[in-house]
Amino acid sequence: MACSATIPKPFDPAKPVQTRDGRRTRIISTNRVGGSMSIVALIDDMAGYGEAVACFTAGGLSYGSKGNMPGDLVNIPTKRVGWLNLYRHPVKEREPRPPMTAGPGIRLYESRDQAITAGYARPPSEGYFATIKVEWED
Repeated sequence: MACSATIPKPFDPAKPVQTRDGRRTRIISTNRVGGSMSIVALIDDMAGYGEAVACFTAGGLSYGSKGNMPGDLVNIPTKRVGWLNLYRHPVKEREPRPPMTAGPGIRLYESRDQAITAGYARPPSEGYFATIKVEWED
């Protein structure tokens, strides 16, 4: 079962950026004096002529944009992966299957092997039964 949630994050000019339509962008200044367009950036010209100079608001919006325009700046998402152990906790005998949880003290591991080793290191009474891969973008 896949879970997907999109939580908008504020634009950070200190992190890698691109235009909303995917053009490579390099910020060359974030403190331009005069007006509301404080970010100066070089954007790949899709026609192959090199880079074009453009100015943006501190929030990454292009001139005249109210938000969500193809030329606005967005941070390039960083893909991350972690591993999570699942546990079955003892419940009353009347319940057909014990509920699944991420276990006491939820912890993400950097590798599958680390997670599995940690799962088997716990007492059998804690009910370790699976390790799952978790992926997300920062």
